[in-house]
Amino acid sequence: MALALEPARLATSAVLADVHYQDATAPVTLGRTLLDQYRADGAGSRHIPIFLMVGATSSTGDALGPFVGWFLKRKHFAGVVMGDLEGPVHATNIEEKVHEIRQLGQQYNRIPYVVAVDAAVGRSGHITVNSGPLRPGAGMGKTLPEVGNVHVMGGTASFPFLIWFAGLDQTVAMAEVIADGILSFCTRLGTP
Repeated sequence: MALALEPARLATSAVLADVHYQDATAPVTLGRTLLDQYRADGAGSRHIPIFLMVGATSSTGDALGPFVGWFLKRKHFAGVVMGDLEGPVHATNIEEKVHEIRQLGQQYNRIPYVVAVDAAVGRSGHITVNSGPLRPGAGMGKTLPEVGNVHVMGGTASFPFLIWFAGLDQTVAMAEVIADGILSFCTRLGTP
């Protein structure tokens, strides 16, 4: 059920960039890496970038994705964003959102290129850009639909149970860095 340009890419996922959220160059690195992968995947004018922010607002660490969506809205991002603090994308509605992504592609008469964002367990403070689909909930032992052509993970906790108690300051700071990375990607791509 994953959305990807090439079905063969579903089996693999490689780390394309790894930065700490406090690194001043992190947003630029994230934006450049997303653009490089977008081009490497053969995406172009027939594609529409869609940003899927995955996470639950009931947990400070897992709220990373919704906070990224919130920041993008506050920064007046004009692109397609699904998931924020008011309407999070989580385990109970992700299948519905995958269906909505397909509908958006048809509505715009373009192929969806999905950048999925989610919190990760492990390497707290690190943000990675990874090729291939996101496997949401994998760190918590959940089996949910894979989604995305590329995905961004932010390490909010070192151990699974700590994601519920992750520091909100770090989660919010990481979310803003990821949002700025997405804005950098879109600026480089020449989209709103």
